[in-house]
Amino acid sequence: MPLESIRFRRMIALLMIIAPACTKIVDPMLDPRAVELSLPAVYARWWSMVENCSGLTGSMEAVSWYQVPNSSTVVDNDGEVSGYWSPASNRIVLAGNLILIGSIVRHEMLHAIVRQTNGHSREYFLGRCAGVVVCGAACLADAGPPPQPDINVARINSSGLTLTVSTVPQFPKSTVDGGVFTVIVTATNPRPFPVVVQLTQNSGHTFGYSLTGALGNAGFAGISDIGVAYFAAGETKTQYFDFSIGSPSSQRVVAPAIYRIFGVYDATSVSVANVTIGP
Repeated sequence: MPLESIRFRRMIALLMIIAPACTKIVDPMLDPRAVELSLPAVYARWWSMVENCSGLTGSMEAVSWYQVPNSSTVVDNDGEVSGYWSPASNRIVLAGNLILIGSIVRHEMLHAIVRQTNGHSREYFLGRCAGVVVCGAACLADAGPPPQPDINVARINSSGLTLTVSTVPQFPKSTVDGGVFTVIVTATNPRPFPVVVQLTQNSGHTFGYSLTGALGNAGFAGISDIGVAYFAAGETKTQYFDFSIGSPSSQRVVAPAIYRIFGVYDATSVSVANVTIGP
C-alpha cells in the first residue's frame, strides 16, 4: 500500500520550512496583500476540536481573521511565514493557499484559545493537542525535548498497538462543512503499563493514511517529536488528516467516490471499506 507521494512530501517540506510564526505581542504591520477572511464553514468544527483537546474555551468571533490570497506565505516582522496569531489585537493572519490546511489553522486557533505569549508549551502543542495541530521546528524548539522514558519501560513493535480509522463527518459530502472532512487515525496502547514503540528503521513516519478507490490518495505524518512513540498505560494518540471534496488537483482534495480508507501507525494498518465520499 503506497503511503509516500512526491506532492505530499513537498507540502510537508513547505510546512516545515515556512512554519507558523504564531505569537506577536505587538501587531506586525499587516501584510499589504491581506484581506479579511470570510470564515469557511468547517472552522466552527475545527475551533470546537481545539477547545476539546485543550480543555479551554474561547470565542472564534472575537478573533480578527485575515488571509493573503493566492499565496503560501504571509509577510510579518520575521519574514515569510504560513500564518500567525497576534495577542495585541487577537488577530490571525493566514496564507490564502493554506486556509483549508487544518493542522496549520488549528495551530493558530490554539494560540488564540490558550493565549500564551511566550511561545509553544509542550503541554498544549505536543501534549493535549498533539495530532490536532502542526508543530514545526520553532514550535519544537520552544517546547523542548520530551521527558525520557525509564530504561525499563517495555519496548514493543507497532503491531502491539490497537488502531482505528474513521471520518468526521461519518458521511462526507459537499453540503456539510463546505465539503471538508477529516480522517482520524488513532493508536492505543492496550496494556496496563507504559510502552515505547520501536519504530521501523528509516520509516520516516508514524501516522499515515491511504484512500484507495477510483483515485488513490496517500500520505503520512513525519516524526516531528519522538514523544509520539511513548505511550502511557492505556493511552491513545490521534492524528487528524483534513481533505476537501472536489477535483483532485492536489494531495488533500478527493473526488466523490467509494473508498477503502486505511489508517497507519508505522508498519501497522487498519482499514474500513465502502466509505462513500459525497458529492
